[in-house]
Amino acid sequence: MPQTDLFLSGVCAEHVLARLDAAGGYEVTSGKLAHPESSSALAVNAFSWFIERPALLPPLKISKHSKSDARGTKNLRAGHRDLRKSWFVEVATLADLMPFLFGYEGANELKISAILSTQPARP
Repeated sequence: MPQTDLFLSGVCAEHVLARLDAAGGYEVTSGKLAHPESSSALAVNAFSWFIERPALLPPLKISKHSKSDARGTKNLRAGHRDLRKSWFVEVATLADLMPFLFGYEGANELKISAILSTQPARP
């Protein structure tokens, strides 16, 4: 049985776990994905939600290589997209970041509170 408690609602846990297992990074078996400060968990929960909703992703321009090839052509970088600096907003805390990532106002407050309460206080 997959560890569905690692993911926010709307994320297809079975799909994500299968992809992580195939990637060979040991995110799940090492426990990294379950850690409250895991960058893997942040990435998975932020982007995997779109697996079943690709039409909700904004249309992003495909990046080009910064250097030209021998013919002078700057080829496209298929896995890269251009993002404008103006699209970003500075936030003070992780709790302030969550609505931007997941588009909710308090729907998962209990889960966020649980994650934040497991972190040691910072000076």
